[in-house]
Amino acid sequence: MSAATPDPGPLGAPTDVPTPAHSRPRSGLLALCLGTALLVGSCRSPGAGTLSAVDWERAEHATARGDWTKAASYWNHIRRNESPATPRPQLQTADALVHLGRTDDALAMLDAGLVQFPESPDFLLARARLQRQLGFRRAAERDALTAVGRAPTDVDGWILLASLRLELESPTRAAEAAERALALAPERSDVRLLAARAYAGMGDAERAHQNFAHVLTAEGNRSYELLLEASILHAVDGPHTTQVDAALGWIAEALEMSPRCPRASFVEGCLLERAGHAERAKLAYRRAIESDNFHLAAMTNLALLCAAKGDRDGAEEMVERILALDLERDPTRRRALRELIDAPPGP
Repeated sequence: MSAATPDPGPLGAPTDVPTPAHSRPRSGLLALCLGTALLVGSCRSPGAGTLSAVDWERAEHATARGDWTKAASYWNHIRRNESPATPRPQLQTADALVHLGRTDDALAMLDAGLVQFPESPDFLLARARLQRQLGFRRAAERDALTAVGRAPTDVDGWILLASLRLELESPTRAAEAAERALALAPERSDVRLLAARAYAGMGDAERAHQNFAHVLTAEGNRSYELLLEASILHAVDGPHTTQVDAALGWIAEALEMSPRCPRASFVEGCLLERAGHAERAKLAYRRAIESDNFHLAAMTNLALLCAAKGDRDGAEEMVERILALDLERDPTRRRALRELIDAPPGP
C-alpha cells in the first residue's frame, strides 16, 4: 500500500462542489454537457490512487466526533483522490455539508452523485431526506419512491416514503408504504408506529389499534405521549368494544404519569362515556376542566352527557359557563347549547 497523503487539515467545507441544481443557468444542452464533463473531471486529481487506511481513519474519526468541518475536508479529499470512485465519500461529504448548514452545496454534491452513480438509490434517499428537511416534501417523495423502486428490500427507504406520505396527509398511500416496510421488518417498533398512524388517518381503527398495541408491548415504548396517542384512537363515537377497554388501560397509565393533564382527562372521559360509565365520565370531564378552565370540548361533552342522563342542573351549569366565557363562537352551536337548557324537562 502506498504512503498516506499529508493530513489536509481543517480546511473547512470543500470549495470544489458543483453548482446547486436549482441555481444552475439553463442555457441549453451545450452548457449541460460541459457542466457534466467538468463535474466528472473534478472527481479526479493528479494524486489519484495515493490514499491509505490513514485517510479513511481520519474521515471516520472526524465523523464519529461530530467535527463536521474536518469531516467535510477529509471525505472530500478521499472523494477527489479515490480511484475507482465509490459512492460513500461523496455521500459522507454531502452529509458533513448538511451539518455545516451548507445545504445548497450538499444538494449539489448529491446531484453530482446521481450523475456519476445514476443507479445508486443511496443518493436519492440522501437527497430525499435533505429535501424533506428543507420542506420540499413532494420532491422528497418522488426521490424516495424512485429509490425504493431501485432497492425494494431497503426497509429504510420504505420508512422514509411512508413518513413523507403521512406528512403530505396521504394516509392510504402511507399505509401502502408502511406495509412494505412491515413485510421486511415486522418487529421494528418505528415501522409499526408508522403503520398505526397511517391506519388511524384512514379511519381504520382496528388495524391502527393492532399496530399501536404491538408498539406498546416493546420495552421502553410506554411513554406518556404514545399512550395518549394510542388512546385517542378510540375516543370517538361508536359501539363499545374490547379495544375501548384496552384504551382505558392506556389512558389510565398516561394519567399516572401526568395526572394534571387536561387532554388526558378529556380522553378518559370520552372513553368512559363510550364504555357506558357515565358517572365516571363526568368526573373525568370535570378533572379536565379543573386543569384547564377554558376546555370547551370537556365542558360541551359534560353538558351533553348531563342532559342525556337527566341532570339538568349539571347541564345548565356547563352551558352557562361556556356562554359566559364566550368560549363557543359558532352561532349555530351557541344556539343549540342554549336550547339544550331552555327545553322543558322530560317526563
